[in-house]
This record gives sequence, C-alpha cells and structure tokens, in this order.
Amino acid sequence: MNRVRLFVGSPVEGAVQGILTRFWAENARNYEIFSRSLAWTSSEKFHLTWHFVGDFPEFECEAAKVRLLQAVQVCPRISIRFDDLALWPSANRPQVVVWSGTALQESQFKVSQLLEAIHRCFPNHPPTHKVFRPHITLGRIRKKGPSPQGERFIRLAKASFPPQVWEPSHVHLYKSILLPEGAVHQTLLRVPLEKVPC
Repeated sequence: MNRVRLFVGSPVEGAVQGILTRFWAENARNYEIFSRSLAWTSSEKFHLTWHFVGDFPEFECEAAKVRLLQAVQVCPRISIRFDDLALWPSANRPQVVVWSGTALQESQFKVSQLLEAIHRCFPNHPPTHKVFRPHITLGRIRKKGPSPQGERFIRLAKASFPPQVWEPSHVHLYKSILLPEGAVHQTLLRVPLEKVPC
C-alpha cells in the first residue's frame, strides 16, 4: 500500500509574508554565520500548520479531500496575533526557531471550530499536541542540546519582528515530499475560509 505524508495548513500571506520576506532579503548576508547551526525555512514554504496528519494511505486521499472541503468551507476566518520570537520546545532543548502567537479573543472559539472540523476528517490520525499553539517555523536547530547561536539569533532579530495580526484566507491540504535537500510541499486541496461567522 502506497502512503503519503500529509498535513493541513495555511500558507503565509499579506503583511506577515512581507515581514518575513523583507527580513531575509535584507539580512541574508548578516545571518550567514547562523547557517552552521540553523537550517532556515525557505520563504515559499512559510506556513501555519493546523494539523499534522503524517503517513496516510494514498488511495484514501480523494475521499479525505472531499471531507475536508465540506468541513472547512463553512468555517469562519480567524485572526491571529504573532508577537513572540522563540526557541521551541525550550531554550535548553531547542528544535526550532518560531514566530509564535495567539488567536485574538474573538477568534478563539473559531479556532476550536476549525480544528474540530479538520480533526473529524482524519479520525485515525489524532493531534500530536493537546494544545494548539499557532506558529510559523523560521528554521530548525541542526544539533541536539542548547543552541547559543539560536539564542543569539533571537536577541538580534526580535526588533525585526513587530507584533502583527494575520487572518488566513485559505486552508490547504499539503503533501510533504521528503528529499535530501529538504521537504517539498505540494498542495492537494485549497479551501477558502468564510469571511462571515458560520
């Protein structure tokens, strides 16, 4: 049985995409020193992950796409405020550099609605985390253990990441293809979120 690696997410766009693209364009040379310790995410791959599905039977993909379309297209848009540059899961044992945030108060119930709708589409692939924490992964730590370079990057770059509110307009079902040079994300389905509450 052929299997594919899937996740559900929203591609970064608008002002948030502008901040990220401008930062790397203006500071690429300044931050080359960090590349030995950090594997940066390329700008076209920036996204927010709603649900990591993982390995999934390829022959079930079409049915999953139909379920996801029906479930998500009636869900309202959500406002998320990104305001923290950090090492996750902790500074002592970091794995990734993220720009994280929280849903605005009026959007918190909408987040629950969307996540429940997505999770129902993949009943045999439950969430890997109990609490949803919206974030955009900027890079991955190459070595295990404390990362002085990661901490230094956070200190130097924080001023370039002012708080920003983002309203994702679409939800995508992605197929992630792992290659030696990094993952390639292929969109299998693109579903718009409603501008009005459901």
